[in-house]
Amino acid sequence: MTPYYDNSSLSNLPDATRAVVFEVVGEAIQRIRRALQVVPVSGNLFAERFCTATFSTIPPVCHSIAENELCLEMPMPDDHFASIRYCDKCTSSGCTVDFCTITPAGTGVSKTDFLVYVRAEDTDTCKSSNTLAYASTCQHDQYDRPTFGMVNFCPNKLSTSDSVFERQ
Repeated sequence: MTPYYDNSSLSNLPDATRAVVFEVVGEAIQRIRRALQVVPVSGNLFAERFCTATFSTIPPVCHSIAENELCLEMPMPDDHFASIRYCDKCTSSGCTVDFCTITPAGTGVSKTDFLVYVRAEDTDTCKSSNTLAYASTCQHDQYDRPTFGMVNFCPNKLSTSDSVFERQ
């Protein structure tokens, strides 16, 4: 499990509050690592682009892909994605190279089996008086194991007080 910190949102926090986020995330990752053992990913971990439309060929062929993909609310860097082939025109006998594009692959993420995007934005979900943070997974592997996810800390609910640290 590897954190990917969204510096554009975290840089808006005071230094002490940002330090709390790093400490909370670090401790959470250590607890999860101690509790779970997984078969590691071979090579780098890649996100898969979402195919928004497919041709009715066998097997199905991607016709168009989503632009500016998000993991919940976090923009996913292009560098995290595998390449994908999508085609503008296909017939029942297949697709020809002339009408297909292969997106460049990013580098992926090394030495991890799960990447969690970490951010701190004051969102609509944060408006609930009881919400300190929320999270979700956004991609899964062929065994339905989560591979990418996001956690958002509600900036106005974070505390630098030692007495409340364990509850964050």
